[in-house]
Amino acid sequence: MPPEDLVVALHDDLQRWLADADQAALQRFLNAHHPAMRLIDTSGRRHCFDDLARALAASGGSRPGLHITIDDVHRPAANVVAFMESHHHPASDPDSHSDPDSGGQQRRWTTMVLTDGKVIAVQETQIR
Repeated sequence: MPPEDLVVALHDDLQRWLADADQAALQRFLNAHHPAMRLIDTSGRRHCFDDLARALAASGGSRPGLHITIDDVHRPAANVVAFMESHHHPASDPDSHSDPDSGGQQRRWTTMVLTDGKVIAVQETQIR
């Protein structure tokens, strides 16, 4: 699968898990990540694959109505994909962590590094 398509498929699966607790979507999402994967989140904290899997396991269905969109996808290198990721939360979601002036939307620039077709590194930068 081309890296640009992988980004969209991963976020479709993440949305299905967080919004609807779709177990197959969670498994596809996790299987697309390399066991040595590292994630730097929007707060600057570093997470390993096990941290990500543990956090996701506890959050299935926790964001009903969540919609994730991916825009401005580009490949600065063969194994790197950068894109704008937007999480749209229903206005009634008090835990959305979105900017109150953004209409329930949280946006971030995300960069993924792939190895052997799997995500090995992710860097997220929140947009305010």
